[in-house]
Amino acid sequence: MSNQVQIEIITTQMVDGQKDESRANYRGSCDIADEMATLVYAMEQAGRRVETTLTLKEDGCFMENRGAEERTMDFLPGQRTRTALQLPMGRLDLEVHTHTYDLQTSHENTGHMQVELVYDLYSGADLLATNRLQIRVIPE
Repeated sequence: MSNQVQIEIITTQMVDGQKDESRANYRGSCDIADEMATLVYAMEQAGRRVETTLTLKEDGCFMENRGAEERTMDFLPGQRTRTALQLPMGRLDLEVHTHTYDLQTSHENTGHMQVELVYDLYSGADLLATNRLQIRVIPE
């Protein structure tokens, strides 16, 4: 099943005791098959296009960015995974420690979904940020 959807993402980030919250809405697509959902949407960052693919499964979430920003991130509750962010000044190796991943879907298979994801981002032993994402998917 492939549908056009509205995707609302609320991001809360804690860096050095400072809280920053942002909210963004995207139009994208949602494919549901084999007990997983794949969301695809695009955004503009500093005038450059980034396409994001989120794969949502019962046991974890997987993100891939393509375009102006290239990276993949795996969010597996209770686990630490590695990622790298390609920046203009070079590559930054990071570690993701996922605390919470909660995927809620509608029982009627309407495509409505809600995801909550809480994770820490590390560079070596240094905690860079604690992040909380809330993602709501609403069919058009």
